[in-house]
Amino acid sequence: MSEPDPIKRLRAFAAEAAAKASPSPAEQVRRLGARRHRRRVVATTTAAACAVLALAGGAVATANTVLDRAEGPVVTTPSPSPTPAPTTSPPSASPRPSPSAPSAPSTPSPSAQQPDRDPSPAPLEPTQPSPTQAQEPSPQPTWVSTIPDDFPLGTQMLPGAGDYSEPKRSDQLRTPWQLDPCTPTAYPTDADRTDFRTVEQTGPEYADIRQLGLYPDEAVAAEVLAGFRRVLAACAEEPMDTDPAYESRWETRGQDDGEEGLLAVGSYYREDSQVPGGAYVAVVRVGNAVLMVTRSNESMPRPGAENTHSRDVRALGGILAGEMCVFSGDGC
Repeated sequence: MSEPDPIKRLRAFAAEAAAKASPSPAEQVRRLGARRHRRRVVATTTAAACAVLALAGGAVATANTVLDRAEGPVVTTPSPSPTPAPTTSPPSASPRPSPSAPSAPSTPSPSAQQPDRDPSPAPLEPTQPSPTQAQEPSPQPTWVSTIPDDFPLGTQMLPGAGDYSEPKRSDQLRTPWQLDPCTPTAYPTDADRTDFRTVEQTGPEYADIRQLGLYPDEAVAAEVLAGFRRVLAACAEEPMDTDPAYESRWETRGQDDGEEGLLAVGSYYREDSQVPGGAYVAVVRVGNAVLMVTRSNESMPRPGAENTHSRDVRALGGILAGEMCVFSGDGC
């Protein structure tokens, strides 16, 4: 038995369907077409509005960020975007994005709480090492090499009368210092003198002698004073060259005048007993000058005790030290 022809069956099915189908009226067809057109227009308009709102929201967020950086952290509550009217899309329309719900205000991050700052600090400009400024040399002291003719070395000397001689001045450069505990005492710095002056007055059992020496600079003058201290320590007790039965004893005390100084007090002994006679020597240094004031008489100084003669010599050394500012290197 042969199989039925499929083409004939399809044709029979189509003829049967055509007989049963009734065409829709023309007015109904137009209404359906207009409805589909309106749905397409609404869907397209809604999608465009959502896109515009999304772009506007991004621009507002960017502007707020800039303002936050310029004016400090400002917490604002964003307004919800208007929700477009819901529409029913036809099955063929692509799904439209649903409007996003308003987000809660976020807590500003620590970086947003700071004023506007460039997240990456500007590179520091390399600093060029400033040229080393030439240090101005300190002014060198000007050392006086000659004693002024009017320097008052004979201040407070007694007027020459009776048994007292007139004050006598000598400018012999190699005159020995009156401080002579080692009898004789040699001072190597004597050869470094640039000028030297002596003013003396004598009387019965009395001598008042002032000496002033200048040296190339203050270092040499300081060595002169150091030399005095050394010989006073080395010859604190020394037999006298004029009579070995007698002994001189020296005590060194302080002198506060000038830049440095000392007071030496000498006494004399015979067979360990003190005899009349005393020497008082005040030494003061100012700059490159060394002053020595010596007084000797028949007094009997006591060890460690001040008396009228030691106080007078100390005071005279202070008075003359005030006149020695001309030798300080800076002048008076």
